Amino acid sequence: MIISTRYRFIFLHINRTGGGSISETLRPFGTQPVRSAWTRFLTRYHIIRHLERANFPPHLTARMLETRLPRGLFDEYLSAAFVRNPFSWIVALYNAIQKSEGHRHQSRVACMSGFPEYVDWEIRRNKRSISRFVTDPDGRLMVDFIGRFENLHNDFNRLCLTIGIAPMELLHAKTQRPHADYRSYYTDETREKVAHHWKRDIEAFGYDFDGLIDPQRLPPRRRAPKPELLSNDVQTSEPTSHID
Repeated sequence: MIISTRYRFIFLHINRTGGGSISETLRPFGTQPVRSAWTRFLTRYHIIRHLERANFPPHLTARMLETRLPRGLFDEYLSAAFVRNPFSWIVALYNAIQKSEGHRHQSRVACMSGFPEYVDWEIRRNKRSISRFVTDPDGRLMVDFIGRFENLHNDFNRLCLTIGIAPMELLHAKTQRPHADYRSYYTDETREKVAHHWKRDIEAFGYDFDGLIDPQRLPPRRRAPKPELLSNDVQTSEPTSHID
């Protein structure tokens, strides 16, 4: 997560949507948090009053962040997040956990028989959801700007213009080794399971198994778009395969 008091934006980082590269690129424009046990305590228990001293976890949902900020502050800032085709997203999570030494689930996932077992495990846990990350309890979109992993570079440049900084190259965006086409991981059974369990995410953001089918589809907004967003035309999405 990146919060900028100077440019008044919040970037919410959803795992495996290009958010690591976006965060690194936007970090110089963000407010540098005070990292200490004391600021973590103040932030966790909603006692923080100045964003310059806030110490938030890196992957808070929009709703969780709103409750930890002073009342009304979340809506005063321009908020942004990037989303991804859930079929591709689950494959990216599966591969990332296996390769991430120190991840709390790395040993468990590495010992699984394969992707189908991982899908069953995630369904039982019921903790992965893109829409829950950016919507309120009534399913309304809380985030002002939604970018697409499938159109990562173009949408990132639109985000830069929206928050008032010059477009730039994403850091680390070309250093990741792509895994195989996500569709090759699926059987008819796992495809049906993912389609059923993540139906809300798939439909809310305009995806199907093969990719993005409606770039303009989003959940209903909780509030009217901010004026700076109204001049941004929707870009046609293009494949992005070099970064997770």
